[in-house]
Amino acid sequence: MMIEREFQPVQGESILVSAKKAIRLIGLALVLIPVGVGLTWLWGSDTTIPLINKQVTWWGALVGGVVGAAGILLPPIVFWQWLVRKERLVIGTEYLQVVISKGGTDFVKKQIAFKNIESATLQKHFEQTVIAIQLRVVDAPDLVPPGGDTLTKFKRHFGFHLYLEDSYQLPAEDLCRRIEKAAAVRGPR
Repeated sequence: MMIEREFQPVQGESILVSAKKAIRLIGLALVLIPVGVGLTWLWGSDTTIPLINKQVTWWGALVGGVVGAAGILLPPIVFWQWLVRKERLVIGTEYLQVVISKGGTDFVKKQIAFKNIESATLQKHFEQTVIAIQLRVVDAPDLVPPGGDTLTKFKRHFGFHLYLEDSYQLPAEDLCRRIEKAAAVRGPR
């Protein structure tokens, strides 16, 4: 049985989700929609693909459907994260937190004590640059989400315990340096 733990947002430097990165994702969606619809239409109409004179297979139609659906779903998800959830990264005195808004109330989505951060590095995770975080203790009582087996398995499969996406206003390199510095200053003595 997992015990639900709630922590309060800490005071500190708040780094919001980047509007530029959100707009880039919406721009990507505007490209994905016509590509996906086009592939599906070409398959359904038995029309050949211009320039290469080949027909779209059922597999291409499936890829087109997924790509088109991703293009349609991406903008609402981005707007929801950026405008409604108002996700932000908070670098406090003792904790690194990801805080989101639900109905006007702030909730801590992720919390890591700086003393529990062994390292923070930039890595690729499913072709996306992320800040990969290694923990000292996966079952720390002030860790959100609760750790244990899940974080241990995640490290076994991906090489790190948890990560932060490169979606904030500061470049991932700068955030990584700040986290490493805070962990070194506030870490175990």
